[in-house]
Amino acid sequence: MLLSAILKDVDAKLPRMLDVDVVNITDDSRQVEPGWLFIAVRGSDADGHNYIQAALKQGAAIVVCEHIPDVLSPDSLPPAHFVVVPDSRTALVQIAGNFYHHPAQKLKIIGTTGTNGKTSVTKLTADLLSKLSSKPSGFIGAGVISIGDDEYHTNLTTPGTLALYAGLAQMVDAGCEYCAMEVSSHSLDQQRVGGIQFAVAAFTNLTQDHLDYHKTMENYYQAKKRLFSLCDYAVINIDDEYGARLYEETICHKTAVSIDKTSDHHARNIECGSEQVQFIYEDNAVTWRVPGKFSVYNALTALAIVQHLGYTATDAANAIEILHPAAGRMETVPLEDAPFTAIVDFAHTPDAIANAIQAMQGITKGKVLALFGCGGNRDRFKRPLMTTAALAADHVYLTSDNPRYENPDDIIEDALNGITDTSRITVIPDRTAAITAMMQQAQPDDVIMVLGKGDEPYLDIQGVKHPYSDRETIIAAWQQINA
Repeated sequence: MLLSAILKDVDAKLPRMLDVDVVNITDDSRQVEPGWLFIAVRGSDADGHNYIQAALKQGAAIVVCEHIPDVLSPDSLPPAHFVVVPDSRTALVQIAGNFYHHPAQKLKIIGTTGTNGKTSVTKLTADLLSKLSSKPSGFIGAGVISIGDDEYHTNLTTPGTLALYAGLAQMVDAGCEYCAMEVSSHSLDQQRVGGIQFAVAAFTNLTQDHLDYHKTMENYYQAKKRLFSLCDYAVINIDDEYGARLYEETICHKTAVSIDKTSDHHARNIECGSEQVQFIYEDNAVTWRVPGKFSVYNALTALAIVQHLGYTATDAANAIEILHPAAGRMETVPLEDAPFTAIVDFAHTPDAIANAIQAMQGITKGKVLALFGCGGNRDRFKRPLMTTAALAADHVYLTSDNPRYENPDDIIEDALNGITDTSRITVIPDRTAAITAMMQQAQPDDVIMVLGKGDEPYLDIQGVKHPYSDRETIIAAWQQINA
């Protein structure tokens, strides 16, 4: 694509040569190849301006930046054009839109934000829209971009701007009408979803998480709230304290989801079973194959979204009954001849852990055994809160979960801070060994819950993502025990 087309409407000090043919664009200097355009973006962890020289050495033909570094050695570098902009992150959004032919304008995009339930609501919404429209729908969330049955992994809940626009362009090419995506507080704060106008934005709830980044709950809330200045219509859970506040403060067209209050989208006659929930929604019987009261909220939110997009409550209720929940969300792991039930779930906040355990309490004949760990280099303040939430189970196994650059023993020490009674807690830092020990202790009719990773396919240790699956670990451990 010609540089003149890529830089259309970009606030920039333009080079004389605008008819340069650009092969590709990137904001990662490691990806640069000859003829590419490199955008130097200031991130929370690194500044792309520090990698301009590396990009030039790899053949960058165009560099978009806020200033040209003084340390460059032009005589030893290939020739390149510099485009100076006031804000490279703002320029990145416009450049991505131009390069990928503005795919966000060709899709109806649904964004879901909140602390817990984002992936479940987003996946259910995408699946409902695929079923109801008879077309493939795009899904972006949980580190995955998928179009129908095709998917590929990203490193972030909400991808970076270039990966996001590339994924949206693929959805347009595949004939998608809709894209349902998770929108994280980090992506809103870092303007990764800039340039996108959401047809619908949904809010699930807000509980403590990511305070290592946002510092305060008010900052966290304000970051989430930004989504609702980028949408045409809002679906908000008003049973949540922050949701009720958001509903009052949101000025776009909106609708409310509730179980406890009178609202536009309300569930009644709720029945929670060990494998599903059932309720009445606008005189329609709804069955959703995920246990727990929280899953009623997720289902209601998705039903409200698709209704706004033109589908009837009856058609949506009929469609939801035949759909499968997102992988790794209250997912039962099949174990041949096991006398207990094994469940994996992504719960990694105090509220999510409490909800997951509560979903099984009261419907389990035996005991509930819960295993969890706390992520490294993340909000340390929530670690003992996670332990307190986990103690709603009959016994707790405290282990490791993505320690990243921290010592797992230090993380566990934080998680036990202030816990006076540890008699129901078994500490086993090795996650595989902890899962095996829990399964060995499980009795007939017990439920074992392996929390924190869900469908995540790795353990992050010292910056290396080692292949790992809770589901596969459970199956392998049971085969060994059963043998």
